[in-house]
Amino acid sequence: MQNGELFSPVLLFDPVEFGLPPKTIQATDTVQLLSLVVAKKILEDAHSVQFNKVSRERISVILGVASATELVAEMASKIQRPVWVKVLRESGLPESQVKQICEGIENSYSDWNENTFPGLLGNVVTGRIANRFNLGGTNCVVDAACASSLGAVSMAVQELQLGHSDLVISGGADAINDIFMFMCFSKTPALSPTGDCRPFSIDADGTMLGEGIGMIALRRLEDAERDGDRIYAVIRGIGTSSDGKATSVYARILMVSPVP
Repeated sequence: MQNGELFSPVLLFDPVEFGLPPKTIQATDTVQLLSLVVAKKILEDAHSVQFNKVSRERISVILGVASATELVAEMASKIQRPVWVKVLRESGLPESQVKQICEGIENSYSDWNENTFPGLLGNVVTGRIANRFNLGGTNCVVDAACASSLGAVSMAVQELQLGHSDLVISGGADAINDIFMFMCFSKTPALSPTGDCRPFSIDADGTMLGEGIGMIALRRLEDAERDGDRIYAVIRGIGTSSDGKATSVYARILMVSPVP
């Protein structure tokens, strides 16, 4: 997306445009579908317009995708029928009513089919992008919790430095902001009670949850300058670290130094 451009995934997403049969949509998590839309916009600007000298065989996709997807929780719930049956029987309901109720609950979830497993995997976000847009470079996701996006950028920079890719689509994708995630963070507890997170402050009191998808196209500076590409910013440095035993298992730090 450019210049604050917004889009409605409900109105604008056309599964056929992205090579998806409409019947597979219910078996594909939202984060995969929205990532295709954003990746298409990035590639239209980065490859079709600017970087048309870059072979698609040398374009990689490395994104931060943390935790699970909404579809994971939904499909896991669908197979809890033995629990429902046990509770309903213990409540004294007749067998015919137990069966009817359980079938009603089960039918309220999406159907299992051959598209469900790839459709619920977070690590398929980049694979679906690479497959749809015929990209031959590395495709993988990085899960570093809240640092996932910067972790992906760090890996993308290394991919360019090593000469394995000439263009890397990087950033992060997270579309799970449901009751399950709020339950996880509130029970830890990790949510900020004040709503003022204050990262790196001695007075920090937790985090806030959000969702979104953001991608950038990265090239080596000398290549971009040689080809006359439009350069939005230059990454002057990127670093990573952990605090060892000093803090919790959640702690990790990634820092990027961009220059406009």
